[in-house]
Amino acid sequence: MTRSLSLVTLLVCACGGETGGAADRSATPPREGGSTSREAGSPTACTPAAIPAEVKLAPPFDTSYRVFTLGSVPGMPLYKYGGLSLKRGEPDTLLVGGDANLPKGAIYAVKLKRACKHIVGFEGKAQKLADAPYIDGGLHYAGEILFFTGYPVNTLAQIVGGASSPASTTTLTPLGVVESVGASLVVPPGFAGEGSLKLVSWPSGDWYTARLVAAAGGPHALADLAPVRKLPGGPEGFAYVPKGSPKVSAASLIVSEWTDGAVALFESDGAGDPVLATRRPFLTGLRGAEGAFFDPATGDFLFSTWRDGEPEQVIIVQGFAPIE
Repeated sequence: MTRSLSLVTLLVCACGGETGGAADRSATPPREGGSTSREAGSPTACTPAAIPAEVKLAPPFDTSYRVFTLGSVPGMPLYKYGGLSLKRGEPDTLLVGGDANLPKGAIYAVKLKRACKHIVGFEGKAQKLADAPYIDGGLHYAGEILFFTGYPVNTLAQIVGGASSPASTTTLTPLGVVESVGASLVVPPGFAGEGSLKLVSWPSGDWYTARLVAAAGGPHALADLAPVRKLPGGPEGFAYVPKGSPKVSAASLIVSEWTDGAVALFESDGAGDPVLATRRPFLTGLRGAEGAFFDPATGDFLFSTWRDGEPEQVIIVQGFAPIE
């Protein structure tokens, strides 16, 4: 399976791989990531770098939200970011997948710079936290266990107790998941379907729900995995929108639509699944929108990119309500 990009390139004016066989989604030969990441400059102490005019917040969100780039993560491979999340117990440490979709995929940890009640950049260089072969757009916790999805191998892996490699990797094909899973997430407290696991496949958009069965001190088991519906746009990472956010009156999800170069909102139903008829465009003019994550303290929405031989970015949207 190949990802082909034809939408406008998300260039950053202030900042500045190895192919992996079936794991390569690019239309042209990718370049090796290396370790020469660059950090975007900040026009002021309170705002990260601007993005080009082609990237637009869709109405009515354009009057309540602002979008910036944090640039490339210093110390990470330049190309092919995966999912992202905060490190459990360390609210100023961001986890980001690197060398996504490749056997050498890994999870990196980088300190966040905060100012004026927002995330505004990175502090120092990222350090490799754990091996994460084929990591894709899903990176999240369930309790103390760190989960990540694997593309194109259609896997869900679990890292237990701060280990440097997965303790469990489940192949999802025998369970009925269309190849290959792109992202997963546990429904957070306060939303219908709380505690259930949601998964989505790329590029098909097949959306699934499942239960996690906890095991003392070890990986969770999957139970009752079932298809729900298909999402448009070639979805990757997704997250549940903090309640009380402007112009979002109903319980909703935000989805990074990799194929369509967009980010969209969907209202969620009584099981925490997206309602297709409620889709609203949120961001357009993107290229390679990959992960999705809300910072609880600020409400800042962060998503990563996976593009075609260009340095990756972490994009940030300000204006959502804090979760805590």
